[in-house]
Parts: sequence; structure tokens; C-alpha cells
Amino acid sequence: MDATGVLGTIARDDIQSSARASASPGVAEKQLRDAAERFEALFVQTLMKSMRQTVPKSTLTESSESDTYREMLDEAMAEKIGGGGGLGIAEMVTRQYL
Repeated sequence: MDATGVLGTIARDDIQSSARASASPGVAEKQLRDAAERFEALFVQTLMKSMRQTVPKSTLTESSESDTYREMLDEAMAEKIGGGGGLGIAEMVTRQYL
């Protein structure tokens, strides 16, 4: 199974378990929204990582430290995008399961 398939399976299981986690509708909706935002952030991070692989590396900036920094930057940006409405995936997923 490729990374996209694994990502989808993990996210679907996380979202479905969050939707069933609580009998209280307000709590369940919050948990579902949080899981959907985490999914969107993970999706954006995967997207950014794939996009970075298409850019030729410079010999001036190539090092393990810069790779680590780029990964941390991508993760932080993905969390901000996913938590701030970003691509709208979290909203669509939340509506789908409510």
C-alpha cells in the first residue's frame, strides 16, 4: 500500500473513532473537527514534502541540518494551514460525518 493509501486509512479510522467517541453531540463534534484538522494538516504536510522533492537541491544549502529544518518548517506550516481553514478539507470531512 502506498503512502496515500496508508494516510487515508489512518485518517478515516481516526475520524470514525472520534465521531463515535462520545455520546454528547458537542463533544463528539469537537473531537471530529480536531481529527479532521489533523488529517488536513497531515495531508498538507505530505503534499509539501512531495512538492519539495521536485525542486533541485543546491550544493550550497544541502545538509542534514537543513533537511531537518525544512521538515520542521513544513510540519509547522501544515498545522497552521490545517487548523486555519486552509484547503477546506477539514470542513468537508466534518460535514460528511455529522
